[in-house]
Amino acid sequence: MATRAGLAALLCMLCACALAEAAPQIGEPAPPLKGRLFSGEAFDLAALRGKVVLLNFYSSYCSRCAYEIGLLETVYEEKRAQGLEVIAIGVDD
Repeated sequence: MATRAGLAALLCMLCACALAEAAPQIGEPAPPLKGRLFSGEAFDLAALRGKVVLLNFYSSYCSRCAYEIGLLETVYEEKRAQGLEVIAIGVDD
């Protein structure tokens, strides 16, 4: 399990380094992010353009992540009418 945690942390750091070079400036669009939802439906971050989007990367074996997801759900319920979208991305295998 520690190996998975280490790999997940390394993946996050590599992604952060890759994005740091091409990080958009304030007011510029976010980098492309596409994937599949649990339902199998396609997801494209560009479809949410114009909204405030909070991306959260989590792991199912991270107890702090589970706590954080609960907090984000509360914030989302309070702010979604103002355009907030919360996208949680699992980094498990």
